[in-house]
Amino acid sequence: MENIIIKIFNKLKVEVNSTRKITNGKQNDAYIVNNRYVLRVPKKGQKVDYKREQRILKLLSFMPVPKVILVDTSKRSVPFEYMVETLIPGELWLYTPQLEKNKRLYFLAGKLLRRLNNHKFDFVTDFDLKRNKSWSKLFNRMLRSEIKNIPARLRLKLSISEKDLSKKAYCLDDFNEGNIMIKDSKITGMIDLEQARITPIAFSIVMVMDRMFGFNIKSNEPYSFRLQTLAEAFLKGYGQVPKIDLSLRNKYLYYHYAFMFNRTKGRSRELYKKKLIGVGK
Repeated sequence: MENIIIKIFNKLKVEVNSTRKITNGKQNDAYIVNNRYVLRVPKKGQKVDYKREQRILKLLSFMPVPKVILVDTSKRSVPFEYMVETLIPGELWLYTPQLEKNKRLYFLAGKLLRRLNNHKFDFVTDFDLKRNKSWSKLFNRMLRSEIKNIPARLRLKLSISEKDLSKKAYCLDDFNEGNIMIKDSKITGMIDLEQARITPIAFSIVMVMDRMFGFNIKSNEPYSFRLQTLAEAFLKGYGQVPKIDLSLRNKYLYYHYAFMFNRTKGRSRELYKKKLIGVGK
């Protein structure tokens, strides 16, 4: 692999002085080069749309995200597609002992999400980033797409007719500790942001905060969580969140759990199965 890395960086006229392989999720193998660049290549059997990721990172350039240096999908010079991007300094928050101890980091994560949500739009999209005017029509289509792939006993006849009056902004479903880099107890940036779309902010908040803190669906409070102390630190950093009634929140959660059930296996899938049953009661 080292010779291939040298070949790739020769194309960029960069001399390779050091390389090291790092963990980079389920889809990519990643190599840090010269402590300055990240080379990402698909894991065996995986298909990664680097062109789409390049587009997303360009759209999110107002945020602390990597800058794409090169995307090559031709497979002419090397036998796989790849992307070269700048290195965000630090380490993944998920892999640090500060994960559930540092409320200050969750406060900063809330501020970071607010920064993302301050970028407003007058339309909504799914992951294809194609513009839609009607959120209810788009959401109901997204919901049907997920419901058809879960077991019949878990399916509910759901749709939204409620109006979500929150502003439209970028929604990053994978905004969580596994995609946030930290250094010296500060957030340095975000990586691996494949799941980007434009939705009402209330939907975005539900997606993000369930992944990070887990909603307490037995509570009558819309913003009640299993990890309440950390969630409160996050919300303090975020500022005022949009109002959302329990019915709409639970429909958003049902979609989220179906989405995750359809993309996980083993114990994780069993967990989302239980969540689907719980939110459906």
